[in-house]
Amino acid sequence: MNDIGKTIGAYFFVIAALSILSMPVAYFYQNALIFEFAWVFMLILGVLLRKHNNPARLIVVGFNILGLIVAAGLFLFSFVTPALWNQLLNPQKLTLFAIKIPNPPVVTCAILMILTLGANVILIALLLSRKAKEEFSNKSSEPTSLNGVNPVKTQSKSAPL
Repeated sequence: MNDIGKTIGAYFFVIAALSILSMPVAYFYQNALIFEFAWVFMLILGVLLRKHNNPARLIVVGFNILGLIVAAGLFLFSFVTPALWNQLLNPQKLTLFAIKIPNPPVVTCAILMILTLGANVILIALLLSRKAKEEFSNKSSEPTSLNGVNPVKTQSKSAPL
């Protein structure tokens, strides 16, 4: 993984493509029109991360940390209320890629929760790593014009008068 920004940007492109593909799948399997607009944000974040935009990196880190806090809060709150614990680990149905799975086993729900939280932790760790900070700070510190050319490097030297 030589370029963290491009790798995570490609990850967001894949997530956006899966989100787009889930809409027709939901229509055929659930006979329901479901329009998701999260793919637009995923594509925008993917493009910005591939261009090493530091504010986009911080937005992704912030939302992932917020998601981990909410997940941890639900997990801790579920110990207080057994009904929530039962709903989290043994739901009546599970929707995976727009396909409903009735009465999923507890192991399946636990594995999906671990994979989801693991993906968040990996994203946070990668985007907060020293290498990512260097990549995103180096690219954003150079001034660029609208066409992406560095105006400082392309100035021609004029002959002295």
